[in-house]
Amino acid sequence: LCLSKRFHSIFLLRLFNDGPTMLVAYLSFWCFMKQKWNLGCFLFSVAVSLKMNVLLFAPGLLYLLIQASPIQTIPRLAICAITQLVLGAPFLLRHPISYLRKAFELDRQFFFKWTVNFKFIPESVFLSKYWAVFLLSLHLSLLAIYMYRLYQSKRALSPEHILSTLFVSNFIGICCARTLHYQFLAWYVSALPFLLWR
Repeated sequence: LCLSKRFHSIFLLRLFNDGPTMLVAYLSFWCFMKQKWNLGCFLFSVAVSLKMNVLLFAPGLLYLLIQASPIQTIPRLAICAITQLVLGAPFLLRHPISYLRKAFELDRQFFFKWTVNFKFIPESVFLSKYWAVFLLSLHLSLLAIYMYRLYQSKRALSPEHILSTLFVSNFIGICCARTLHYQFLAWYVSALPFLLWR
């Protein structure tokens, strides 16, 4: 995977921020696997501040936080929130509404010509609100099914379980993403060997 021309293009030639973002996210996963939950939550939040795609791991992380310690879940989520507020403070203090609108941009319209994952559907379907609602519903349904299966399995909080939960949560989000571009490969390609092995 590290010899991939596509990766070389993403990381070295075009300098997308997806690579550094995932590096920080993976550091947070290492902390979680070592049971360093507070430091992991801080690094996870830093990764989110670099690029919000890291939020695709958040459902899995929430499940793991609750599994690790239900009592500590709120304080650990507070670490994530405070980190976001501190990093966003320069923008929140000057232009809070513009910053929040652009950060989340829930009404964003994607360009069909740039999508990679849904080129096979007609452009009118791709641009429709129904398609967006369908994908969101599918995403939430798949996450609910996965979390239910995790809960039923009662697996111990091992490093493999932690990594698997985070990677599957992210991969469900990738599969239901409204649009993907080539640089988004960095979000999941390094996780594929692990997911296939599991």
